[in-house]
Amino acid sequence: MLLVNTTGGGKMLVSDSETLAGMGGNPAAARTVLSIVIRNRGRRDVRVESLARRSGLGRVLFADAATQLPADVKPGHSHTVVNGAAGGYSHGDVPLRGFYVVDGGNRVYPLRLRWFLAAEDVLYRRAIIRLRRWRRSRSGT
Repeated sequence: MLLVNTTGGGKMLVSDSETLAGMGGNPAAARTVLSIVIRNRGRRDVRVESLARRSGLGRVLFADAATQLPADVKPGHSHTVVNGAAGGYSHGDVPLRGFYVVDGGNRVYPLRLRWFLAAEDVLYRRAIIRLRRWRRSRSGT
C-alpha cells in the first residue's frame, strides 16, 4: 500500500503505483506502508486496545499502531491501522502472518491464536520454572 498526501491536507491509501499514476498522482511522492484491517465479525462493539504480531516466543508491538489505538469497532465494520505512516517501513520488512488484537477485556482475537498463545505461555513458564530449579540444585542453595 502507498500513503499519499492529498491536496486538501489529508492522507489517502492507494493500492499500487499504477493506480496512483492513473489518478494523476506522483508515485515518487508516495510512502510505502503496511495497512492492517481489523474487522469485527461479531454482534457486539469491540474496543481494540492493542495490535501485535507473534514472533517466536515473543511478541512485536508496533509504535505506529499504538498511536492509532484504542479504537471502537462496531459489529460488521472495520478499522484500518497504518504502520509506517511516519516512515521507517519498507515492503517485506514485516511478515504478514501472526497478527492479533487485544480488546478492552484483555481477550485475544483471532480465537485460534488466543489458545495457541495461552498454551505457549504455559509451556514457556514450565520451562523457566524447571530451569530455575535446575540452577538452584546445581548451586547448592
